Amino acid sequence: MAGIRSGSQIRGDSRFAGMADGMSWMGGFLVVALFSIAISRLLGDENELVTGWLINSVAILVVGIMYMAGAAIFQDRPMFLLGACFTLLNAAGLIAGSAAFISIFAVGGPVLFVAAGITMVALRRRETAGSVK
Repeated sequence: MAGIRSGSQIRGDSRFAGMADGMSWMGGFLVVALFSIAISRLLGDENELVTGWLINSVAILVVGIMYMAGAAIFQDRPMFLLGACFTLLNAAGLIAGSAAFISIFAVGGPVLFVAAGITMVALRRRETAGSVK
């Protein structure tokens, strides 16, 4: 409920952009869920490692694309960079193969989020320092 009410005072283009972004995330992961069901039926219990690898790579593909699309909507360059980095990390995991995929994300995913967090803190500090003059 808090998420729904948090945008209640926002109007116009920003409201639509936020709603469209949120609905796109939901739609993207609905398709990931349906893809997961389909790939599980297709591959069965033969190779669970490959099934997990493919399902997770599609989920990360959606994440990368959504971050980059959100960056275009909200004019947020750091968000685009994070999406591009997730897309590159996904490509590296796909090239490395099913056995190495999860290890790449166990290390690379948190590193990307920590780096993004540190970058955003630094950018906000620089902005507030510049506006205090």
